Amino acid sequence: MPTSELFSPNPANTRWNLRSDDGSKGLGKGAHAEQKVAINYGNAYAVQLIEQDAFPCSDCHKWFLKYTATGTKSVVFCVSEDGTADRSYHVGLGLPNGAGYPCLLFYHAGVCTYLNAPGAWPAAPAVPRT
Repeated sequence: MPTSELFSPNPANTRWNLRSDDGSKGLGKGAHAEQKVAINYGNAYAVQLIEQDAFPCSDCHKWFLKYTATGTKSVVFCVSEDGTADRSYHVGLGLPNGAGYPCLLFYHAGVCTYLNAPGAWPAAPAVPRT
């Protein structure tokens, strides 16, 4: 089961704040850590970052397409490794086969964009770290 943590921008949009603990804690087989952190911690935030050690499974991928379908929420997954062997599912959907880690998946308006191709991720301003 993947380890999931949810972050949101602080009120000044200058850094990410941790909003959840490990979403896999206390979950049984077949449960989905990334859905748990989104439901329990993310509903108050329009922009969410989920850091996870596995790709979203096919069920979670479909769930996040629906979760972001209205365009009022955006979710970025930062995947650090393929802890559950779900990478091949995403390669079939458009993730570049040779994409390294971290892999970034951007869910918005019911669409998932893989942000690992050269030039796919826009340049971001420097954000101070505290």
